[in-house]
Amino acid sequence: MQSAPLGRVQNLKNRLQHFVDHFGNELLSRVTANDLNRWVKKSAKRVEKGEIAPATLRQDHLAVKQLFKYAYEEEIINSIPRNLDKLTKRSKRSAKASTRTRRDKHFAKQEIQLLYQSCDTDHMDSKWLNRGDTHIQMMQLAIVLALNTGMTQEDLSDLTVGDIYLNKRPARCIRQRTKTLVDANHLLWRESVRLLKPHMTGKKMNDLILLRKDGRPLITQSTNNRGVLTGGRSDVLGACFTRLVKRVLGKDEDKRFRDLRRTGANMCGQRFPGMDETYLAHAERKAASYYALPAQRQFDTMLTCLEKDLGFSKDLMKLPKQRKK
Repeated sequence: MQSAPLGRVQNLKNRLQHFVDHFGNELLSRVTANDLNRWVKKSAKRVEKGEIAPATLRQDHLAVKQLFKYAYEEEIINSIPRNLDKLTKRSKRSAKASTRTRRDKHFAKQEIQLLYQSCDTDHMDSKWLNRGDTHIQMMQLAIVLALNTGMTQEDLSDLTVGDIYLNKRPARCIRQRTKTLVDANHLLWRESVRLLKPHMTGKKMNDLILLRKDGRPLITQSTNNRGVLTGGRSDVLGACFTRLVKRVLGKDEDKRFRDLRRTGANMCGQRFPGMDETYLAHAERKAASYYALPAQRQFDTMLTCLEKDLGFSKDLMKLPKQRKK
């Protein structure tokens, strides 16, 4: 069996901590369905008290379910509680609430432009100019690239000079997504190109484009004295963007950096149904994907429309004419 990454093991350990604290030294084989019900009711009170979020509780329940199933498959226990599958089963009310929440996690064009312009030092309140944690110049590029290419913080952290083709007409970002390793070919908006150039000047092909002020990658993993990953993760881009949102849109606004990607995908799907999957560079699940290539010309057209729809240009970018075969 392939061993799990250290970060994953640490995460599962943290998820199971409340379960372990509740049952103490009780053998897993002696935990019954009634015992599990009592623990579920107790852990639900943590949500009512505001100690944890509902999403956190669902993750804890999933970890417990995985623990029992692993122990059963490895013959550590002879049976599993009959109500185990109910742990992760969501009610219709909960599912509808989650759908509404996701639906509300889209930025409006006016919000995006307000956030974008608020990163410009010419538009910024003087009290924010000298803040060391704002990464103002980096944030503008991160916002436009996230909307243009659907990249996550991790994708942007791994973006190298060799992934950007400014000499192509139009300029492009051609790379594999960090998470899915799916090939992605995004036409670059004119604003993306303008902001990318100074970040690429003087760098080699394998150099990272976006860095922290101290020269480290945007996302770092903590290690111990022996250089072994301990699972800790620092995401300066996500943290800076959250502060920007609360400063510009209000302290009660809870949208995150990933919602830029969600906004772009939603607008792509509305204009060209199904094209949002190409925009997101998701892992393909359909057999047809192994035989048919995405319609690049249509995708390019969609991206030029997105550029205008989000207020980054007043006119549609002119695409080169297709060569006749």
